[in-house]
Amino acid sequence: MNIYRDVELFWKQQAALYGSTFHIDFSEKVQSPPGRPDVFSLASVERDIHTCTACSLSSARQGIVTGFGNPQARVICISSEPPAGPFVLEVEQDALFCKILSAIGFDRNEVYLISALKCRPNAGQIPEESAFQACSDHLFAQIRAIGPKLMLVLGEKAVQILSGRPDQLESFRGKEHHFAGISAFATYHPAQLLVNTSLKHGAWNDVQLLRRKYDELVGDKPSLA
Repeated sequence: MNIYRDVELFWKQQAALYGSTFHIDFSEKVQSPPGRPDVFSLASVERDIHTCTACSLSSARQGIVTGFGNPQARVICISSEPPAGPFVLEVEQDALFCKILSAIGFDRNEVYLISALKCRPNAGQIPEESAFQACSDHLFAQIRAIGPKLMLVLGEKAVQILSGRPDQLESFRGKEHHFAGISAFATYHPAQLLVNTSLKHGAWNDVQLLRRKYDELVGDKPSLA
């Protein structure tokens, strides 16, 4: 089969039927094959984030942080804290985050890390609840575009947005949830763990739940020592 000849023949047939001017409609989302993330859709979502003016933060934001990592990740992690500089997490937070991932057999480059709040506020500015709510559509769009197997939710604000409930973080920890149709586990944000190291034991229990679910759903990693 000569694919180039077939394509040429197709367009000649279309020209004979409809004329030589063609309009291609890109308004509808092109679906990826089953089980594959739509990386083109993710790029589209993140372009939308960069032009968003849905809340007051947009007029004075210091930057926009959409996410970092593998766009084909089986696990996405969602941070409750406003973006730190050009990145989702501050340096110390990210270092601890990497250690947590490593402890359950994941490399930092295997996951996709997203901030629940996309705009980086001015120093000392505390984002209002409306800002997080305005970002929620973008957050769910990113989740749909990546299509992960699992989510690790870091901190209270992100899990409240995903669940639609104002409950405290403790009520979400220690159990499996389903947000946007995806299995999810909640734990403390690295910022909390750096301030209160006594929470680390609980965080370890939380991420082990995620790893066990990953083994059940995917099962491509060696057993933890």
